[in-house]
Amino acid sequence: SYVLIFTPYVSNLRGAVHQIPKSNVLPMLCHLLAFCSLIVPFGNIFGPLVLWLIKRDKIPAVNEHGKASLNFQISFTIYLSVCIAFLLIGSDAALNLFVILSIMGFICIIAASVKAARGKLMKYPFAIRFFR
Repeated sequence: SYVLIFTPYVSNLRGAVHQIPKSNVLPMLCHLLAFCSLIVPFGNIFGPLVLWLIKRDKIPAVNEHGKASLNFQISFTIYLSVCIAFLLIGSDAALNLFVILSIMGFICIIAASVKAARGKLMKYPFAIRFFR
């Protein structure tokens, strides 16, 4: 069975309906739950962590995608924390790096979610492997 996802086309103001197999929804959520950080501090770690802890033994794909997402989100949090520390010291280059890292993180989450919806695992760039 499938889950229908509506995605709008910006160029011609029409939309498309994509079918995502139900078996790919939870692995996709492992990546998308990183956006919880927009609501809750450290939600980028806690969102995927909760799903991974609950479903890792039952669904092998959630185990793999959850580990990949958590490794990236923990690494990403460390990198942004270092940037913030340099910003507090007064480094101007740290602001540029912070913006670039934020954009890269957003793009990586979306790309990993799309790949997960297609049943593939994305290897996140610059992710430290805390969970193997």
